[in-house]
Amino acid sequence: MTGVASSALRLAGVAVLLVGALLIFGRLLRSRAALCAGASPKPIDEQWLERHLFSLKPELVGALYDRRIAWPEVAAVLARMSVESKLASRVAAGARGWSNLELWLLVEREELTGYERELVESLFLTRKTTSGDAIREAYRGVGFDPARILRRHLKASCDALLGARPVCTWPLGLGLAVSFVGLVLSARPGLWGLVPVVGAIILGALGPLLALLLGAVPWRTGQEWPGAPPWAVVLCGGGSVGALALLIVAGPSLAPLGVASFTAWGLMGAALVARVVTARESAEGQGLRRNLLAARQFFAAELERSEPRIEDDWLPYLIALDLKGKVEHWYLAFGRLETAARRERLAQAAAAVDSAASGAAAAGGWTGGAGALGGVGPSGAWISATTGLRVTVPGRRLALGQALGYA
Repeated sequence: MTGVASSALRLAGVAVLLVGALLIFGRLLRSRAALCAGASPKPIDEQWLERHLFSLKPELVGALYDRRIAWPEVAAVLARMSVESKLASRVAAGARGWSNLELWLLVEREELTGYERELVESLFLTRKTTSGDAIREAYRGVGFDPARILRRHLKASCDALLGARPVCTWPLGLGLAVSFVGLVLSARPGLWGLVPVVGAIILGALGPLLALLLGAVPWRTGQEWPGAPPWAVVLCGGGSVGALALLIVAGPSLAPLGVASFTAWGLMGAALVARVVTARESAEGQGLRRNLLAARQFFAAELERSEPRIEDDWLPYLIALDLKGKVEHWYLAFGRLETAARRERLAQAAAAVDSAASGAAAAGGWTGGAGALGGVGPSGAWISATTGLRVTVPGRRLALGQALGYA
């Protein structure tokens, strides 16, 4: 394939590229719409939550929600064990001015199984008390990430519940490699002959890369990060396709092989974006995801009200659904306001704490989440202090996937 490509061949290449990209991104948009459809079901009440949310452990809810097992899931486990009276805790001042989470084990280790037992063994070592400072000292030279314990135990459960399918990307990688070789072979001698080829390589790689960085997690989970709405993901991928189409039309010395390579390069890049960010679960798994997204939206909306329909004992689920910021915002906005209903609840909760030895139960309602931890009031400091249980070793390299919680 020598010589300069004819206008008809160029237009044909542009048509194939644009139509193919339109089909790929159209399917991607439909896939995400299907994931988000039904995210606001019939009015959510406690019975709905019992059926669709509380039937799962909070740490599993967090792992299912965003397919990520990291700090929030660890905090959710500790909060759940506090609700179940397996642990007691408080936040105190620690070394270097850090918040120091102090923990007491209230049950025998032999009563625990699975990752609860392994987590307790790692946190408490040989004692029945521990703290963030003690853990940092014990693991100072080797590092410690409690989330790795949960990943080993929860990943298989997540895949089974979601019906996760493996993603096969090697054919697209092979197609990109072949297209790259075609781009290189189609380059004309001289600087001006290399300009369109280099431009195609840069534009064909930069746009999909930005799309993947912006959208891989939020598109698969139904979330939208600030600054990365759905149109931004399509715009990045589509921008590369449009730029490649202009190069095909305007390239003054583009050979027929170059037209074919430019077209394939753009289509392979768009397909790779769609393959990575498209939901990988079965229909039942996507339904489960929609329910979790609906529960998160319900909690987020309730935390905008001065008297939310939330119980303190639900705090582990709020942590797992990454609502720490909303919890802290609620206390700053409403937690220090005195209302008759809240004064009554606080009095009942304080009386229940004082008479815990007699078996009195704490009053329900939301006071800021600390009721789930054996106290009353805000829980933001406790949640933040759980991050101190992870020990990093200066200078040690950490894989990106492991650092983000996907490993």
